[in-house]
Amino acid sequence: SSYDFREAGGNAIHEIAFTIAIRNEILREMKRRGVDTNTAVARLSPVLGADRDLFEEVAKLRAARRIWARTMKEQWGATDPQAICLRFHVDVSGYNFTRQQPLVNIARGTLGTLAAVLGGAMGIQNPSYDEAWCVPTEEAVRVAIRSQQVIRYESGVARVADPLAGSYYMEWLTSKLEEEILEMVQKIEDMGGWMVALES
Repeated sequence: SSYDFREAGGNAIHEIAFTIAIRNEILREMKRRGVDTNTAVARLSPVLGADRDLFEEVAKLRAARRIWARTMKEQWGATDPQAICLRFHVDVSGYNFTRQQPLVNIARGTLGTLAAVLGGAMGIQNPSYDEAWCVPTEEAVRVAIRSQQVIRYESGVARVADPLAGSYYMEWLTSKLEEEILEMVQKIEDMGGWMVALES
């Protein structure tokens, strides 16, 4: 899970660059074993995180989708739309939740969920507001679910794919993150790939 990179102190660039580098490592191994690239990648569905910075999180997910699609076509020769499309789940970051004023965590979870929707997530997990200190209570779980349902059914944001496309700031930020992510992926590839980088 790429989400663990954020939990371990990584940033948005680390999270997506590591996800792409891991994908590359998996595809190299599958190719070595004679598995068709389209078949291998169609089964990949990374779990990404959503943090507090709404615009950065949306831009990060948009950049990830762009990089995935382009590199699958150009670098790996994928032809199946299922292989070219980045299908991902988002876990909203619970590590931002605090013990103090726990009901404010509802707003934090809602922002992360909104970022995941705007970024194109296929599935979202929103933590309960009391996860900072206990196993979630039934009430807290219900509030987390209802927060997601309000976004899905009442906000209108799910009616359109990529609703922030065309915003000068969103397009600039997406391109900036994409460039920085690709630089980090290249650094990992130059080291010999994900496994070599991880071992060192």
